[in-house]
Amino acid sequence: MNLEYVDLKSDTTFKYLFKSKNGRSWISNIVLNITGVNLEEYELYDNELNSGNKKKDYRLDLLLKNINKDYTIIEMNNSTEADAIKSKYYAHRLVGKKFNEGEKYVETKTYLINFNNFCNSKMKELTKADFIPTDEATGLKLEDMRVFEIYLPNYHNMCYDKCNETEKKLWLFGCESFEEMKSQNLSDEDRWIVEELERLAMDQKFIDEYDAEHVNQMLMNTKYDEGYDSGYDSGYDSGYDNGKSEEKFKIAKEMLTENIPVEQISKITKLTLEEIEKLKDEM
Repeated sequence: MNLEYVDLKSDTTFKYLFKSKNGRSWISNIVLNITGVNLEEYELYDNELNSGNKKKDYRLDLLLKNINKDYTIIEMNNSTEADAIKSKYYAHRLVGKKFNEGEKYVETKTYLINFNNFCNSKMKELTKADFIPTDEATGLKLEDMRVFEIYLPNYHNMCYDKCNETEKKLWLFGCESFEEMKSQNLSDEDRWIVEELERLAMDQKFIDEYDAEHVNQMLMNTKYDEGYDSGYDSGYDSGYDNGKSEEKFKIAKEMLTENIPVEQISKITKLTLEEIEKLKDEM
């Protein structure tokens, strides 16, 4: 049986794993060893930190809060450095929100942890970084905030056998198949992650959400391009098929509201031009 590969870098996957006991423990272990932030002391506060846009952001924001009113934001950034910049803006807004609500501003902390599916533009081989950001308006350091950047591609470029346990976990994020994941001598915890991803690949409800995320990501990426053609032809020539006709029509309708050409909708959803035109007439 050929299973659709479930990518660890997917927002849908990352969020699901974090909400499971073993998955959260696995992610928390990575975060603790890279940043020193102990997520076991935090509770999930909100799944999405509203950006202020009227349209829903199809990216992950895991927002957590501890008893000291410290916040930790975990982001999976799959597009460009622009995503990481936006997450810094969100964290900055959160610091300001705490101040406006009268919390003990000086005594609380906000941590932003970015899992980036791209390399640092200035230091291509950088694997991780942390810093205290500066308020561009005042030039003052935001001492109550700390940003951690994790550059996933560079962990996958490491020699697996020479990696420590945390690096081996981060190496898995760069895999492109279950076979590649299982090609290494995995720890029990890492093997559980792979087996859970394989189980999710057989969960049709999860796969529908997982596939819809890819289409939504395409919609967002296209907005950054000069034309629709370059936005959809790059990396998606194989098209899109989620196995459920009702889900295809739902996604096609969403794409029509974004004024995406029917030819490209057909390429992605595998619906015929006639089906899409009929759907368009019914809207």
